[in-house]
Amino acid sequence: MSLQAVLFDRDGTLFDTRVRNVFGQLYRRYFLSLERLNINIFPKVSETIEYLSSLNLDLALISSGTGTAATMNILKSLELDRFFKSILTLDDYGHPTPIVVLMQRLFSSFNETFKVWQISESLRRLNVLPSQALVVGDSLLDIKAGNRVGTKTAFLTKGSTKHLTHLETLKPDVIIQNILQLPEAIQKFLVKK
Repeated sequence: MSLQAVLFDRDGTLFDTRVRNVFGQLYRRYFLSLERLNINIFPKVSETIEYLSSLNLDLALISSGTGTAATMNILKSLELDRFFKSILTLDDYGHPTPIVVLMQRLFSSFNETFKVWQISESLRRLNVLPSQALVVGDSLLDIKAGNRVGTKTAFLTKGSTKHLTHLETLKPDVIIQNILQLPEAIQKFLVKK
């Protein structure tokens, strides 16, 4: 089956959200809806998203860190909101956001459960089968969750060799160093018309 959708992890994949101050990070991630003031987009993300959209792929964004209002503000400020048909964050899980944050911090197994839910729910919203979707992320958790759901997976290394040993076990379908390599890497999943 041909690729129909691409699901992007947000933090570290599309946006550089590294923050030095832990308290500042928690405040910005969970309580400010104007987080766009603290976000840097990685190079060529806008062009890549626009290109994938031109291929008639449905795009979704999933974030385990930032709430829906903050994510929408960021996308609007970057004029990227029109490209995403589904956006899921910790606000959408069905529990109060502080509870979800606490569960993430206390139970490492919850993070994979949460990511699997985000992928499954995004596919449901897009009306796309797992075999027709690609999950793109910069963490092993993104690849594990995509594998559990049955999607194709793309791991973004950002030039690091840190996770290469684990990747041999997880076997992502695509390994890329930067987001600009994604369009070429997914050509094998697209059916030519």
